[in-house]
Amino acid sequence: MRKLLSISLLALGVCLGACAPSVTPAPTPKAPPETAAREHADGIVVQANGSDAEAAKAAAKAEKLEALKKLLERLGKAENLKDAFSISEEIEDLGKDVKAELDAGVAALPPLPRIAGLRALYSAAGYDEAVKGLLAIVVAEGANDTRVAAAEVLGTLASERHAALLREAVNKQVFEPEVRVQLALALWNSARDIEAKKVLRSMLTSDNESFRIAAALALGETQDFTDAKPTLEILAGEPTVRGRVARRMLEWEKEIKRLEAILQGNTPGTPKVEKIDTRLLDSVQSMIQERYIYPDAVSVRKLIYAAAAGMLDGFDPYTCLLEDQQLRDAAEIQRFAVPSLGLTLGKVRIRPTRKER
Repeated sequence: MRKLLSISLLALGVCLGACAPSVTPAPTPKAPPETAAREHADGIVVQANGSDAEAAKAAAKAEKLEALKKLLERLGKAENLKDAFSISEEIEDLGKDVKAELDAGVAALPPLPRIAGLRALYSAAGYDEAVKGLLAIVVAEGANDTRVAAAEVLGTLASERHAALLREAVNKQVFEPEVRVQLALALWNSARDIEAKKVLRSMLTSDNESFRIAAALALGETQDFTDAKPTLEILAGEPTVRGRVARRMLEWEKEIKRLEAILQGNTPGTPKVEKIDTRLLDSVQSMIQERYIYPDAVSVRKLIYAAAAGMLDGFDPYTCLLEDQQLRDAAEIQRFAVPSLGLTLGKVRIRPTRKER
């Protein structure tokens, strides 16, 4: 019997297993193919994991260097600063990768186009190299126009950390007045160094009129009109460009003074308004208004006059600041006083034991 029961259970288990739904295992995910991500490197699209990335970068660098070589050749032939700076803008578009080659190429250029090349070198992160290169043009012998132009550009590129270099150059290395004036301006514009103004003020005493004029105009650019004003006033009468500049500077001075006066509450041309303390008058006016039956029907002007009259009638400037004993003495004297402007003439013995007053 037990054997028969075991056989039956076994058969039942086989039947249930046959009827159960078959579960197929999940397919093993296939490994994704190597990513085909792409990235931008130096203007060339290359495979991120490609073996030719370095080769592509090298090719891009070679292309930039070839373009730089051609631009430097054009820059060396530039005859004026306008053309030179136009070409230097194209050099700036090449980026910082060509900094070393640009530094070497600019050094071989003539002074005039070299100014624009150094400006491009500054844009390529060659900050100190550009400043030192421009300063070398300023202190070297050459055309004053070129040196002045270099000093002008220098004033836009130099910073406070270059102040010592510029200070030494303006005091010990540059003596031509027009170049020295522009270099002093560069020192002021880049570092706000007071040594620049000292140099310009010293040139105002020169025997050469053109030197004095150049120094005065430079001081005007720094908005320091105190010492330069006499020269600027003379120039303002000229129908020339420098006369027009001088007139404009004098107008600046007037506007600056006007602004300072406004900030101090003293506008030129308008009388100063005295601040009057009306607290006592306001208090008396309020007291009258509170005691009036119809305060809203009272004329404001008459109310103010009434308050002022009441305040003045009760205000005695001769006794209001006296001590109590002095007030009592004054009251005794007033019994024998004659109405006047506040003075009592004569003498009286109020009590036999008191002194004459």
